Amino acid sequence: MNHFIDILNLIRAKNWIKNLLIFVPICFSSLPITKNLIFGLFDLFFCISVLSSIVYIINDIADLESDELDLIKKKRPIASGKITKKNSLIVCLILMSLLISYVLFKHNNLLNLILLYYFLLNLGYTFFLKFIFLLDVVVLSLFYIIRVVAPIYYFNLTFSIWLITIMFFAISAVGFGKRYMDIKNNENNIHFSSIYKKKNLVFLIIFFAIVLQILFFLFSNSENTLLKFGELFYLSSIIVFAGTSRYLYSLFKKNFSDPIEIFIKDKILLTLVIFFAIYSVYSIYNI
Repeated sequence: MNHFIDILNLIRAKNWIKNLLIFVPICFSSLPITKNLIFGLFDLFFCISVLSSIVYIINDIADLESDELDLIKKKRPIASGKITKKNSLIVCLILMSLLISYVLFKHNNLLNLILLYYFLLNLGYTFFLKFIFLLDVVVLSLFYIIRVVAPIYYFNLTFSIWLITIMFFAISAVGFGKRYMDIKNNENNIHFSSIYKKKNLVFLIIFFAIVLQILFFLFSNSENTLLKFGELFYLSSIIVFAGTSRYLYSLFKKNFSDPIEIFIKDKILLTLVIFFAIYSVYSIYNI
């Protein structure tokens, strides 16, 4: 049982929740729920989830030495020695075989292109881009933007600059938050080093959070948005403001090891996220 849990931690199964972002453009496009839509969303969710687990393993192997010196990351399966590099490579190869078999069966060139781009960008990030100031978080944000853009191209939806811009600022605030957490969790670790300064990260996080709130307020109050989603959709900006503020509070005042923990373990923030999702679906689909 413990070994199974170690494997789940190795592939970071809990992080698959991030892939729910593929539903965002579907929701805001007001697409009717059909069998083809459900199967298509499953293809994207399954393939991106498996591929993200593959790159997590590759990243953990590449970062083994630095992870061993990090007070939080040293608890990861490979860095802690719970799973050997050899066994982690075996798990990685199994996932690769599963993914390759699935995409060969689907025979969808667009899906293959999305996965290839995501994989190559991750390799670039793992071995080079994450060591470059600011560019590391920009690339990190692109991983999530891909999750949003993928269904837009996959289902031939209308590209929304509002959606992409808002998502970029939201994800960047979380990305810089991750760097802030790394420093905060290693304040007493003499072996830890970062290309960022804590005070600079605080400024960047607050800046991106404020811009996010302004952009969503403008979006939710624009004439086209109100015509499309209803006159009361502007109220969703209040939820976004509350959620962003709660995120900042939890990030700076509480102790979490990873941004995903904030959204899962902070009950107030989780409630706001769920309420926003319900309210958006209610407004957009006029349920």
